[in-house]
Amino acid sequence: QLTDSYGNSLSSWNIAEDVEVFAKWRLIEFDLEFTLNNGTLTTENPSTYTIEDLDIKINNPVRDGYIFEGWVGTGLSEPTKDLTIFAGSYGDKIFGACWVRSDEFIAISNPNDLKNISNNLNGYYYLTQNIDMTDIEFSTIGDEENSFTGIIDGNNFTISNLTLEKYFIYTLEGEIFNLEIKNINVTGDSGTMLVHTNNGIIRNCKLNGIVDVTGDYKSVEEDNTAYASGIAIINNGLIENVIISGEIKAQGPNNSSRILDRIVSNFAYKNTGTIRYCYSEADVSVEGTYGMTYGVGFVYKNDGEIQNTFICGNLNVSGWGSGKVPQRCGVYLYEFTRYQQTGMENCYILESSEITLYESGQIGGYYPTLSITKVEDSKIIDNSLINFGKYIDETDVILYPNNVWIFDGITYPKLYW
Repeated sequence: QLTDSYGNSLSSWNIAEDVEVFAKWRLIEFDLEFTLNNGTLTTENPSTYTIEDLDIKINNPVRDGYIFEGWVGTGLSEPTKDLTIFAGSYGDKIFGACWVRSDEFIAISNPNDLKNISNNLNGYYYLTQNIDMTDIEFSTIGDEENSFTGIIDGNNFTISNLTLEKYFIYTLEGEIFNLEIKNINVTGDSGTMLVHTNNGIIRNCKLNGIVDVTGDYKSVEEDNTAYASGIAIINNGLIENVIISGEIKAQGPNNSSRILDRIVSNFAYKNTGTIRYCYSEADVSVEGTYGMTYGVGFVYKNDGEIQNTFICGNLNVSGWGSGKVPQRCGVYLYEFTRYQQTGMENCYILESSEITLYESGQIGGYYPTLSITKVEDSKIIDNSLINFGKYIDETDVILYPNNVWIFDGITYPKLYW
């Protein structure tokens, strides 16, 4: 029986005389896919192969702070370090790298361990249990001159009741993943639940708390602006699979001697990196006097990518200005971004979210999006089911790192741990 390249078979021969026929074959290239899970390869592996290729020995990746345990994936029942695609093999194949923490990792099991991260900003850390920071003073990890370049593996545990002066980490050059921080209380002239600047990777995290930059603003950022955001002020790296809940707000100052701008947003003030598979249930609010007041749904400035991300919370902006400084007074609300709405794909805001603007001043406005859709609650859940990777088991996460979400079809997706 003969078939064409699509598998259609020739069911009958309508030939009146003897003929000689010849089979013609097309050599098929099969795909080889490798998920490195934050590892790197010194020598790249092939991305395709054919049944006629000789044995192909697969190169193993490396990763700072971790030991390579082996590959899992197509045709493998357990992690395999010596992986070979043997001659005569066929079919598409996918493999994922398995890692175990090396002895370089430092266990974090109590509040003092957590505070001591500041003494070694290059270290690798992992939580061994939940940590309660009630009534414990905590200082921001790193500062403007000293970035955190290590790793914090939350190991699916929780830090709770954490009081922050502005930020948990000032500048992240390393990685944070599988961490929940809940009941965060952030105060200061600017602040977020996690970092000021992300140049690294933030993945698989849950953030819950209150960011309240209400105050006298005695020492604001150099540009005379107070910022409040859920994850970062500036994102130049990757933010992926993060849930935000709680409140993000700013207010004041209420005296004309201080002309100050306020910018409040869910995810970041400025994004030049990538934000994807995230959502916020937080309520965002900002109120201002004697200066510019901005409330923004996603990010204020977007020069990067925002994908498969949605907002379910409320956005309220209010303020009033002084006739003495009309050029410095205004109240603005932007549902999605103020600058640059390109680079946003499959992003939504819940149709029933309360989005209000109250303004009394020289200028003010309500600026709807040009590219993002407001949808009903059920639509957000439906789109999440399609675009957020559904968790099946641990092996599935290794092969498809974004398959970390659990759905019940009723509520918003939750991280599998």
